[in-house]
Amino acid sequence: MSKIFICHSTEDRPLVEREFLGLLKALGLDTWFAAANIQSTEQWEREILAGLEDSKWFLLIMSRHSALSEWVKDEVSWAIEHRPRTTIPVRINDCIARDIHIRLPRIQHIDFGINRRQAAHKLIKLLVDAEYASSPKETDQRHFTGEWISAVQPVYYPAGSKWHIQRVQITPSPQGYTVETVKAENKLQWRMEAKLIANSFLVGRWASMRKAAQSHGYMTLQISRNGQYMYGHDYGVALKEGESNFGVLLFGQNQESLGSAWKAMRSWRRKMLPLTETIDFS
Repeated sequence: MSKIFICHSTEDRPLVEREFLGLLKALGLDTWFAAANIQSTEQWEREILAGLEDSKWFLLIMSRHSALSEWVKDEVSWAIEHRPRTTIPVRINDCIARDIHIRLPRIQHIDFGINRRQAAHKLIKLLVDAEYASSPKETDQRHFTGEWISAVQPVYYPAGSKWHIQRVQITPSPQGYTVETVKAENKLQWRMEAKLIANSFLVGRWASMRKAAQSHGYMTLQISRNGQYMYGHDYGVALKEGESNFGVLLFGQNQESLGSAWKAMRSWRRKMLPLTETIDFS
């Protein structure tokens, strides 16, 4: 699992936590984020340098605040020298790239200020293509349409959260694929418009279909080579509470392949209960 260093100003920290952390984790990337990774303010500079050296990717959150931050400018200087091909500038508001570093305008940036949804998909595609690109031949015989079994276990919910298992229907759509839950009592209801990326992932934005629990987020599913199962992450934000949740996801064409997805996800070192530990929602 590659690590991505998130460079941002202190003022932009709430936006980073809200818009980027869950999304990057959903892609299977390990994040270096100052608020979570710096253990001692006395070792601030040393720990930042260690984080930079340990990361493959450098994500710069470009803003009016970051253009005034000397820490941001120092980190960008290091990245342009040591990670020029894996530096990703993301602009979140009007700012001048040259004010951060004279060479920064040479690097193509992603603009979150115009259309955040399109920008998020562009960021997802860039990272997924680079991290997980596979030969098209691997997907020639795979068929995603039909009914699947899905299982989700929240990761950052209170301890003891169990698997919620239900059936979903995958159908072709103009955008790629539509993934929608099969209606059943005590089951979640959601719908996702997904795209096939790098012949390895189904990625898309989903939204809850339950009026009592409106929420939305991103889902990222890595597809097995035989096309029998998928596994990945779900990142959601509750519209009313404004809280974010992060869960582990498994998809299988039958119960056996769902177990294979569990084993594949376990290789990512995610904390997971056995699939026999289940729960329904009222």
